Amino acid sequence: MEYAFLGSGLLLVMVLRSVLIVIGVHKDPILRSFEKYGEESRYSPFIVMIIWASLFIAYHMVIFLPSPGLFFMVLVVSAVLVNAMFINPSSFFARLRPLFDRFPRWYVELSRRTTREERRRIAYLWLRLPIRTRVLYNTHDFYFFKWADLVLLSIAR
Repeated sequence: MEYAFLGSGLLLVMVLRSVLIVIGVHKDPILRSFEKYGEESRYSPFIVMIIWASLFIAYHMVIFLPSPGLFFMVLVVSAVLVNAMFINPSSFFARLRPLFDRFPRWYVELSRRTTREERRRIAYLWLRLPIRTRVLYNTHDFYFFKWADLVLLSIAR
């Protein structure tokens, strides 16, 4: 049983990390999605948060739920939802598309002001920043945008 709390703590850390990404305090995963060449891939922080929260809840239900009947009921409901996603995925995701396309305010502002190539260069230069500077830019959007403007000025032709 002592290992159950270790798994619970690990899942809680991942849920909190995804919440920080959704509210815009942690910028690394979204900026890393800009690095890829080729087709633009959409990183959806809200979907990642839903997945980690579902894993957190499912883990706690398996570990701490005393009633097998309630566990079976929740298992059937989740199986029906997963089945609905795979039987007709286009209509399922079309209805939920506005939920999945939620991004932090800094991302919307950066996407409005920059092209894809500029965002890619910002992402690569983000990796070269020291950890303490990334922490500052993660928590202060004003300084992040000043830094991004400096990056854009340095790559302007």
